Amino acid sequence: IDIQNPLWDSSLSKLIKTVAFKLGIRPDDLSAKLDMLLYMEKGSSIDWCSDVEEDDNIVGSMLIQLPSVFSGGKISVFDGDEEVDEEDEANFITSFFMGGPNNEAEFACHFVCHYSDCQYEIEEIA
Repeated sequence: IDIQNPLWDSSLSKLIKTVAFKLGIRPDDLSAKLDMLLYMEKGSSIDWCSDVEEDDNIVGSMLIQLPSVFSGGKISVFDGDEEVDEEDEANFITSFFMGGPNNEAEFACHFVCHYSDCQYEIEEIA
């Protein structure tokens, strides 16, 4: 995949610094590599899953939502290796609406990141 937006690299560098700060990692010790491009249509969802990483240098995953028109798509992140729900406060970490707090997904990118030992689900895109 070749991203041709001239601002992509600088924007990604700024995002990596933000993510490093939020995860408690020195920004110089963190980098990002595009591993997968996922296209989700209306009605799509991702059931409870985890990203299996075979590289010990991988700290976690970052999902970047590119500008698009949609609603729904709430992402919930869980700690541990057993399927849980938001009522299980011991393992539920957070949830995030990929469209942003004001549904500005059409005009802006949004992201969510999690450590590699976390699981997540994405609710149906409408």
